[in-house]
This record gives sequence, structure tokens and C-alpha cells, in this order.
Amino acid sequence: MKKVLFISLILILLCFSLTSYAVVTNSSYYSNVKAYVFYSEENDEYNQEKQWLDDSNIRKEYINTNENEELYNKTKDAFNIKKDQLPLTIIGEEIYNGYSDKTKEDMQKTIDEYNNNEDKYVDIIEKIRNNEDVKDELKNGSSSNILIIFRNIVIAVLVIFILVFLFKKVNKNKKKNKNIRTKTSRH
Repeated sequence: MKKVLFISLILILLCFSLTSYAVVTNSSYYSNVKAYVFYSEENDEYNQEKQWLDDSNIRKEYINTNENEELYNKTKDAFNIKKDQLPLTIIGEEIYNGYSDKTKEDMQKTIDEYNNNEDKYVDIIEKIRNNEDVKDELKNGSSSNILIIFRNIVIAVLVIFILVFLFKKVNKNKKKNKNIRTKTSRH
């Protein structure tokens, strides 16, 4: 019984270690994640976003569309953006038009998600700068999510199986102990 408990505990710990993620606090830069903010002129939305990004220690780059029109146009083409709405923020494969409290929350969630799964993060703007084709990456970005979901389902099923096995084993031992007590009380 002790052996089964020990093995089960090791398996459960192994499962949780596979799903655990490194935590990075707001006081340090996110290792690879970078926000690119395209703007044409300073306005209230841009200034609010800039203030938030500057205060949060997120790696960022501010790109004036008047000075970097070619990069801006390549980025719009890659993400299939038809309408200009600035500021335009790119974080990995995610785009954000304009700035509001909701946008700020969404950007923080994206940054945290990429930080928790750095394999998923791709610096699309850097690839565009290097004239790399990014269309396929933008279309296939969700495949890693499917693998993560599948892995988590397999781990959950494994944990449930172990718990059911342990529960049955404990109940079986209780019945044995009850039968032994009943037999000894009769004699």
C-alpha cells in the first residue's frame, strides 16, 4: 500500500511539474516578449499606452509610422489590416488597435500567456524587418494551443485515473480490515 501511494505521489508531482510555468514578476523584463507600438503623432491614447508600458517594465519599441512607413505597411500587410487606427500595438502574433482599459487588460493577458509559454512567442515584427515570410506563422499560431490543451487533458485523465485507483485501493483495505474485525469479534 505504501509503495502504491509513493508511486502515485511521484506521478502526480511529475504531472504538475510538467504543467507548471515560470513566474516573472512585474519588476523584471519579460524575457523574450516585446510590444511594438506604431504611432503617427502623440495623442491621448498613445500617451496613456506609453505611460502604462513605461511603468510596467515590458520590453517595448515605439515606432513612428511617418519615419518607418515601410515597416508599418509590411506589418499591416502581414496582419491583413485594412484600416489605420493608431496606436497599433503588436505583441507576438496579437494585434491591438487603439488603447483603452480593456485593451490594456488584453495586452497584459497576452504578455502573461507568452511569458508562461515562451515557445509560443514569435517576434513577428523582427521577422518582418528581416524580410522573412510570416503569413504561415500567423495562420498556424493556434496549433501550439491545441497541443497544450491535449497535453493538459491527458495529464488530467492520468491524475483522475490515479485518484480513482487509490480510492478503490483504500476502500478495499477498509473492507478487509472490517472483515478481519468482524471475524475476530465472533471468536
